[in-house]
Amino acid sequence: MIQEKQREMMKQIITSQCAVPEVEHLFKPITYDLEKHTVTISTLEDGDLVGYRDQQLGTNKSDDEISEIEESQESRPGNDQDPVRTSDVKKHLRRNNAAAVKKSNVFKQKNKQQKIKDRKQARKKKHLQQKQHRKKKKRGIVKRK
Repeated sequence: MIQEKQREMMKQIITSQCAVPEVEHLFKPITYDLEKHTVTISTLEDGDLVGYRDQQLGTNKSDDEISEIEESQESRPGNDQDPVRTSDVKKHLRRNNAAAVKKSNVFKQKNKQQKIKDRKQARKKKHLQQKQHRKKKKRGIVKRK
């Protein structure tokens, strides 16, 4: 039951990362060719801010390097979707599963049984201490205050 919910949530997370066709045109880069240079306006994502080997955004690249990068991105399968970080998904699923388990009747019954067991052990321990105290008192070992 929990595994089924986890699978459904995983599917929902993956499908929610798909590009929406109505607003997809807003995220496409716009290029302006000026007399001395070319300007490209695009959106920034987390992956754009830090590049290969932690190089920060703003490093200059030649046209050859840019074409190589574009070709490698186009050749990747599933490039139409944003990559989903599996660690983030797993954390999200763990949190939701933990909450679901805590709400389940089986978990509540288990906790109830554990409380009863702990109470019984505490009573036994207290009873043994009282019994030992009575024996010592009977022998005269315990001093009165």
